[in-house]
Amino acid sequence: MDFVREKANTLMQPNLSIADLRSMPIPVPPRREQDKIIEQLTELREETSRLVSLYDRKLDALV
Repeated sequence: MDFVREKANTLMQPNLSIADLRSMPIPVPPRREQDKIIEQLTELREETSRLVSLYDRKLDALV
């Protein structure tokens, strides 16, 4: 965010040039950390799907 503030060239609406955007640093975690994040997201997706299924069955049972 500091990069954008430093490169903004107006007071009202900040504008960044293509050159600014190309030079903008984009932090990328190490591969191990990315793999861990993917694993955690996969587990969350599976748990969410399980809960959706459970609640759907419970709602069906109420009808």
